[in-house]
Amino acid sequence: MTERDRPLRRGGSEAVTAQLGLCPADGSHCPARLCLARTLLEAQRVAGLSAPDMDVEGAARLEGCAPGCSAKFRIAPGGMKIWCDVET
Repeated sequence: MTERDRPLRRGGSEAVTAQLGLCPADGSHCPARLCLARTLLEAQRVAGLSAPDMDVEGAARLEGCAPGCSAKFRIAPGGMKIWCDVET
């Protein structure tokens, strides 16, 4: 696991690795992005009960992020990726 990969809990004791990366503005870990990641993991957990092969792409505005980033995300059975500071 690299510095860019953060283990998150999907529910119970199951851990998944989410590639969150570092903030393009200041190089730190972003709490707003982490909040989005946790919300998306919960959605994947709930949807996985009826759609285990769920593959979703979307966009979000990271409220609370100092530069006010927009982000794109992809959730797939193999994991999740969030790209920040992108045009949506």
